[in-house]
Amino acid sequence: MRQIRDFARQSPTRSEALALGPFVEEVVSLLRRTLPEPVRWEIDAGEKEHTVASDPAQLQQLLANLAVNAGAAMPDGGTIRIALGEIELADDEE
Repeated sequence: MRQIRDFARQSPTRSEALALGPFVEEVVSLLRRTLPEPVRWEIDAGEKEHTVASDPAQLQQLLANLAVNAGAAMPDGGTIRIALGEIELADDEE
């Protein structure tokens, strides 16, 4: 409901530091109950803790949308793999 209100008001996002590993684990634990059984999950959080500045509600919605779309594309089951890592952008890619 907050997302609908935020969208209607065009309210600014509330960005905060998020530890991605625990955040993704929590979101996936909720999504496991949403998608059908034949869908398996693999999470590779890497060895380093990854932190980003993000709005938790928006990031959760992004992951949920991607997972639901992936689940719909695999009616007979499959694996959704989430891997965390770092990339380095060149100056002209930022």
